[in-house]
Amino acid sequence: MAPARMSAGFTLVELMITLSILAIVTSLAVPSFNDMIRRNKRVACGNELVGALQFGRTEAVRVGRPVTVTAPNGIEQGVVVYRDDNGDGNVDNDEILQQTAACDVASLEVTTGDIEFSYLADGQTNMADNFVLEICDATAVGEQGRNIRILTSGVLRTARLECD
Repeated sequence: MAPARMSAGFTLVELMITLSILAIVTSLAVPSFNDMIRRNKRVACGNELVGALQFGRTEAVRVGRPVTVTAPNGIEQGVVVYRDDNGDGNVDNDEILQQTAACDVASLEVTTGDIEFSYLADGQTNMADNFVLEICDATAVGEQGRNIRILTSGVLRTARLECD
């Protein structure tokens, strides 16, 4: 009588069951991962914009001269912070202090105000009214967005926003 051999591998049935379970778990995880990526893009866009705005105010106070914040092609294409050294009212390449990248967010909506304003030497703005920007994703209802508010005093306020 020959001794019984121990099997060191998997049977085809065991392998198929394992692959089926893996496929089910993956199909459940992918939508959550996509939502997380979309949320992270929205947060990154807001953080980059807030950073540029804070930089503009700080730079205006530091140098004692106005610093302008503008979005020549719309906020979703990026914001430019510059100091108009020659006083022509235009952004020249040698005047740019900081420029943000384009936001890859489905919906970016400016609710009030204009995106061209200057921080003055005392940190205040030349805006007549507060500036409000809401960053939301149009494809996700009920998601947390970001509300960015710049007061005419130059103070920056951010808050979570329930997108609709």
